[in-house]
Amino acid sequence: MLQCPVCELGYDLSEDALGDKVVCHRCASELRVRKNDGGELYLHVLIEALDWQPAAAEAEEAAPQAGAESANHPKKPRLVTRRQKMRAMADEVPAERTARVRRTRGRRRV
Repeated sequence: MLQCPVCELGYDLSEDALGDKVVCHRCASELRVRKNDGGELYLHVLIEALDWQPAAAEAEEAAPQAGAESANHPKKPRLVTRRQKMRAMADEVPAERTARVRRTRGRRRV
């Protein structure tokens, strides 16, 4: 039984996994399976997840059912209709014009 050195999550890996790269399911650290001088397997940290927090991970593991339900029925993105966009634009206050407006005095500009 090997343990992640960052979050101490246990993994059951055999000799066949020697040299393989593993991504921890709890803390998302990248690990490589290596063998020490005594011939025992261990996990070497390649990239440590710096934003991993033990309390948040334990709370997430305590309620896996809520995550499973949302995975089966993901929330669809809310569609915004053209009418809603136009109403939102009308609600915005237009900015004052600062650029010079060209006047043609009724003539066509070519």
